[in-house]
Amino acid sequence: ICKNKGVIARLVTNERGCRYSQEIFFCKCRPVRESIMRMKRSGLENLLQKYRFESFVVNEEWQQNVKSKAERFAAGNGLLFFIGGQSGSGKTHLCTAIARELLYAGHELRYILWRDESVKLKAAVGDDEKYQSLIRELKIINALYIDDFLKVPIGRDESKPTSADLALALEIINNRYNAKKITILSSEWNIKDIIGFDEALGGRIYEMSGSDFCLNIKKDRKRNYRTRNIAEI
Repeated sequence: ICKNKGVIARLVTNERGCRYSQEIFFCKCRPVRESIMRMKRSGLENLLQKYRFESFVVNEEWQQNVKSKAERFAAGNGLLFFIGGQSGSGKTHLCTAIARELLYAGHELRYILWRDESVKLKAAVGDDEKYQSLIRELKIINALYIDDFLKVPIGRDESKPTSADLALALEIINNRYNAKKITILSSEWNIKDIIGFDEALGGRIYEMSGSDFCLNIKKDRKRNYRTRNIAEI
């Protein structure tokens, strides 16, 4: 209808006989166009088509439980969704499906991988202006999705997050708590692990998510659906 411009316009002639384009109204495609732009800005564009609620395979009761809770959160019933535990169990799938619904509902959303983003932020700590410019959006954007929360860089000898990691995480989570912003966290650590690392951080996450949206998937290699079908020769 709008020839891919987003608005409907018409040519008018003024009193001098000059013709110009005058905007009349936004095209009905505007909500779809805005959703597409939000997806591009989020950093999730390539994952959103693959990871949807309808493509999440449910074979066991625990899968139905986590999927149902993720769907309830996506419908606008909470501020923080945390899912931690077994690798390959579908945590990123469900979190991305939540993000997709939030984007379509009109939320501005940012997606980050903790391991990559935390390295940049910690490197900028000595330059306050640069640090604040990097961390500001993570504190104030309407919805933030952090994947692999508190995962350490590949090749580091110590597997646990450092005090710098924990301080950075607490700064982001506390600011989002105070601002009542939506936060989605997936992690290979469960909430008890995080409380063991830093009680203030783990307690804040649990307070924001509550029992409904703090999901901990038991460590069990049978629940790793990436590797369960590897054949032995």
